[in-house]
Order: sequence, then structure tokens, then C-alpha cells
Amino acid sequence: MGSFGKQLCLVTLVEKELLFEYVFAMGVLDTTIRWQLNQQDNGTLLQLNHSGFNMNSSFGQQAFIGMEKGWPQILSQIEAVIFYNK
Repeated sequence: MGSFGKQLCLVTLVEKELLFEYVFAMGVLDTTIRWQLNQQDNGTLLQLNHSGFNMNSSFGQQAFIGMEKGWPQILSQIEAVIFYNK
């Protein structure tokens, strides 16, 4: 998490080679991040869902805005990581 440091997480669901879900920043943000692979005719679609932001708090709102900007940066680098690790 860069300048935010390491964040405590709890894995809540795993389906081998299909799905990985965890509670992110336990005790601080308590959101859920879900990575899911779905077969497509011409390959595989990676779906990311980051949910559970408390929009009734200023911290939750700030985190949502920050993640909205941060995820595109992370996802733009994922292809290089996937092909590097093949």
C-alpha cells in the first residue's frame, strides 16, 4: 500500500484458479476485494470488485476516491506481471 504501509487482511473465499476474496484493511477500512477469472470464447476475463466502503464516514469516502484512482494504475500493470510469471 505504498505510504500507507502493510494492511491486515483476512481471506474469506478461495476457489482454485477461479476466485480469491478477502477483507481488506481489517479494523480500519473493512472492505471486500474480490478477484475472479471467467472463461471467455477468446481467453479469460479478470473481474475485480472492491466493495463495502462506508460512505457515511469521511474516511470511507476518502478511501473510495483514493481507490477509484489507484485501481486503474494497478490494473494497467497486471498484464506484465501475468506474462512475466508464465
